[in-house]
Amino acid sequence: MSATSDINKVSIKYEGFQPGKADFAKLPYEIVLAIFKKLGPMDQVAAMITCKSWKNVGEDKSLKSVRDFCLGKREWKKHFKKVEGIEKPLPPNINKILSAPTPFKVEGYSGKVRDTHILVWIPEVVDGVTISLNGLNTLFKYGYYKDYVKNELGGQKLGKATWVLISKNILEGSRDKTYDEQKKIMSAYVSQGYSLPKALEVTAALLIHEKETKKRLLNNDPWTYTRCQAWVTINREPVAIGGFAAGGLTVTSSRWAYQPHGVVGVRKIWQQLEKRIKQKEIFMSAIGNNPNKQKPTHQELKEIVLSSDFLLEVAKDKDSLTAEQRQQLTITMLWKKSEYLLQEVGDLKKENEKKDRKIAVLEKGMVQANLRYERCLKLVNSFAGQQAELEKRIKKLDSGERARKKQKTCNNNNN
Repeated sequence: MSATSDINKVSIKYEGFQPGKADFAKLPYEIVLAIFKKLGPMDQVAAMITCKSWKNVGEDKSLKSVRDFCLGKREWKKHFKKVEGIEKPLPPNINKILSAPTPFKVEGYSGKVRDTHILVWIPEVVDGVTISLNGLNTLFKYGYYKDYVKNELGGQKLGKATWVLISKNILEGSRDKTYDEQKKIMSAYVSQGYSLPKALEVTAALLIHEKETKKRLLNNDPWTYTRCQAWVTINREPVAIGGFAAGGLTVTSSRWAYQPHGVVGVRKIWQQLEKRIKQKEIFMSAIGNNPNKQKPTHQELKEIVLSSDFLLEVAKDKDSLTAEQRQQLTITMLWKKSEYLLQEVGDLKKENEKKDRKIAVLEKGMVQANLRYERCLKLVNSFAGQQAELEKRIKKLDSGERARKKQKTCNNNNN
């Protein structure tokens, strides 16, 4: 439930508050809590000094647990003088995300997402230095920085400040694998919002985490690196980040299966929610419940309707629809899903028909090949018979020749 819907659903009678007047101290607890959820962690702390009642709201467990867990703008400002970038509020379902079971096994960690991940905000500019791989090297100083990576990717900027949720270690089973094998492992969790890390994001997260907690993730005990999305074109190798020893973090590249190299899971927590909101708008427009009346494309509807997760999400929000719209929604979901499934069955049938035609052609070719083989076999047998006959004739001629020679020798002896 979003903070906006929290506010809309609060219906409490109270005295002393008049709309249009700035009497915020008398706002109900539930409304102030909903407002706080629309603020970033640093803004929440700032709001808490307004008054005692707001301080009490800011200490609410649902807010404080997340604020204590994440590394946001406040943590960056502890270590640097000027930190630039908007700290976007965390999504309304952040507690649900952090309290969910970890979808994969993380080396050395287990439990819920909050036990196996770190949640880090990454700024745009720090102390006048633009956030990039080169910029982070200026701010933190790496232990090793490969020239190929530095020359080709070092100047690429982050863009807008962002939140990232990163596993504390590589996924179990991702060590000593090729890059293609590691991408395949991670692809199993794409539907849950995970992807291979971006080199800049994972580097910034590891460095500020170490600065704040004095704990090095992806360290040298044992040597551990994560491969990233970015490639170095000159040597055709993906960037690898890790080996975080006392001398600093290593930024390098490596392609082949190597025991220290695995992959961490990274989730853009707002990205998946924004995608879901867009899907919902598209779907609602398809059933006539969207004022924009924007007609979705066939492919967009197909992707949405075939997503069982999305249908469950829509089903949860049925209360906002009328009885007629709920009925239309149910019928549309079932009809569209059956339509697309039938279409997929038809596509599979066509593919099978193509395969059957290819098989028929191959079978025909096999029959012709068998006929040719049989003809060749007959010719071989015929040649073998002719050869046997020739050998008999040769033997007969040889025996006749020997007989003539013997007779000739006898005649000579008699004379």
